[in-house]
Amino acid sequence: MVETNIEKSPAKRSRIPIPATVAIVWIVAYLFLEFFRPPLPSSLIFMYMATVTVGLALAVSIYEHTLRGFTDPIVWFLRGDAGQAWPWRAARWALLVAIPVCVGYGVYQRVVPRFEPPIASRVIHPAPPPEVAAIFNEFRDDKANLERSIEEGAVVYFKNCFFCHGDALDGKGPFAHGMNPPAADFQDPGTIAQLTESFVFWRISTGGPGLPDESTPWDSFMPRWETMLTEEERWKVILYLYDVTGWSPRTWGEEEALASFQTEKKKPATVERGPEKLDEAEASRRIYQKRCAHCHEKTGQGNGPAAEFMMPRPRDFTSGTYKIRTTSTGDPPTDEDLFRSIRHGLPGTAMPGWPLFTDEEVRALVRYIKAFAPKTFKEKPKPIKIGTSPKASPELIEKGKKVFEEGKCWECHGQAGRGDGEKGRDPEFEDDWGHRAYPRNLTHPWEYRGGAAVEDIYRSITTGLDGSPMASFEDGLSEEERWALAHYVRSLQKPRKLGFTLVAKRVENLPSDPADPLWDSVDHLDIPMVGQVIAEPRMFTPRVDNVRVQALYNDKDAAFRLVWDDSTDTRPDPATGIFEDAIAVQFPVTVPTGPKRPYFLMGDEENPVNLWRWDSERSGAIELNAKGANQIQPQSESAQQVTAKLKYVDGQYRLVFKRALATPDRDLDIQFAPGQFIPMAFFAWDGANNETAAKSSLSSWYFLLLEPTIPATVYLYPFLGFLLMGVAQWGFIRRIRKHKGRGA
Repeated sequence: MVETNIEKSPAKRSRIPIPATVAIVWIVAYLFLEFFRPPLPSSLIFMYMATVTVGLALAVSIYEHTLRGFTDPIVWFLRGDAGQAWPWRAARWALLVAIPVCVGYGVYQRVVPRFEPPIASRVIHPAPPPEVAAIFNEFRDDKANLERSIEEGAVVYFKNCFFCHGDALDGKGPFAHGMNPPAADFQDPGTIAQLTESFVFWRISTGGPGLPDESTPWDSFMPRWETMLTEEERWKVILYLYDVTGWSPRTWGEEEALASFQTEKKKPATVERGPEKLDEAEASRRIYQKRCAHCHEKTGQGNGPAAEFMMPRPRDFTSGTYKIRTTSTGDPPTDEDLFRSIRHGLPGTAMPGWPLFTDEEVRALVRYIKAFAPKTFKEKPKPIKIGTSPKASPELIEKGKKVFEEGKCWECHGQAGRGDGEKGRDPEFEDDWGHRAYPRNLTHPWEYRGGAAVEDIYRSITTGLDGSPMASFEDGLSEEERWALAHYVRSLQKPRKLGFTLVAKRVENLPSDPADPLWDSVDHLDIPMVGQVIAEPRMFTPRVDNVRVQALYNDKDAAFRLVWDDSTDTRPDPATGIFEDAIAVQFPVTVPTGPKRPYFLMGDEENPVNLWRWDSERSGAIELNAKGANQIQPQSESAQQVTAKLKYVDGQYRLVFKRALATPDRDLDIQFAPGQFIPMAFFAWDGANNETAAKSSLSSWYFLLLEPTIPATVYLYPFLGFLLMGVAQWGFIRRIRKHKGRGA
């Protein structure tokens, strides 16, 4: 009796249709879980939504009238009675079409082949040999000389480690963008803060190649420093790492039996204000000495311990001459100019951004740096007026091109803007300090020191880059001409397309000519190149910083086009330190089926590599095999099967390598097969930059995938799913219509 009253009570009836209520509750529950913070894993969301769905099903089926209230509107909607208004009929047909389409798409997603690079699962911190626990850092116990040892460790770090790990020890050094996996971030509490000094010493000593098998694949740039640094240098650089980051090494005390450890975060040495509330001059001096002096030198002359390994060289603050400014040529930069350079860094140089400093600390540093040239900053500089850029248009860009040609910008930057002009190729093309200067490659936006936006380009054209051969055109060109030139330069930029896998499409006829128009329609991958600083002799200032790669294949052969910029097509003359230009692509001899693959620097004893090399002296391709950087062997003349065709135009090499997919020399050559992820790496040499042998630029491992032919079943099964779902819908609707007729 009570149940009947409840069912029939008007107060308990909802004015919102029950299906709409169910949909609203379900959607609200999903949105709540999806946007819940912290985010929930998808598996947990699925479990919760299954619970919500079951609960809603129980709620609508607990009484007969609620169940009918839920099902009747749905049946009426799907049945499509003649009296339905046209919006309901349109919605019904849309749903009846959408359901089979969704089913077909779902089937397609299940049957379409998935091609994902293999996941490398490795042990990052492997167990060291037992004897490692017995070693200790005796220099830490020498309190009388601790500060000197830390300073000596800093010199070792900046001559060897900062190129990968960076000034701030955050893993963002000048070469970090070309590394996979990235360099370790020592500021992260999961790195050296969790390790004993003896473990860090072992890791530094052995590098990547010396790790046990459980840590493969180890593609790290970390070399075996025991071959290049003395034991004393390794211990002192460890002192520097902990001093700068503020971490204390993990230690084992009296609680060792309880397996406890002490990890203490000291006040970082970078925060120079300290508890004693230092005055600004002393605080900024400490920051400068700790963070800047290793490049710019303690007296600001730009010849710190790391300076000789950099191109361009660090700024000489005592000269009062700065390139990146918003002031007219000959005038010093504004405080805001200096603030911006410190805060954001200078792309294409070793100067990083410093986000870890507060604004107060950066402004104090600005004042400290200005004190190196007090006469230069005696009067407050006045910035130029940049104004608003006109909107880019083909006409404006064409006008800028005319300014570029008539203003003879090509004499330095080259006809195509790749920095290959006649003046720029002159070995005596130097800056005001007598250092070799190179015109900017205008097609590489990642190298623009002051920014690659059109406003930044306009500013550089207007102010010039004082201290360099780049003059100011504030007086030589009108404002309109400078904006037009800026837009033309901006149009020359070719942004990188980064990734880890190059997909080779199948074609009928492979192009052998690097200028074949077919290559213009082929997808590409840009490979960042960095200096080979892993083994002696090392290259800290490479000139080739990017290789653009494309690939195609047919049923017999594979072809690769490599494109890289080089301002000179070098003619070798070793007597004058000029060697051949060269490039090489590297594959493992055997495609790995597990996690272990060759060391990316020319392989290793157990995992040899197959190299295809072209150089300007030979003017052709040669196949080599290597089991390490010191074990490189050319294949016999009869085994040479790679062909190469080259073009050099306006400061750019374009090379096509071509070879059969399969060769008889399976123990020497890579064998290509569609559907496999094949590791590949690259090396490049600019002979005019004294690059030869181990002195080169190089890349980490990337992957090549020869895209397989998709079987017809991939398209057949989704169509069958769509068809079957459509038939099922037709049968269901026919059934409910008959049921209505019998009920009537």
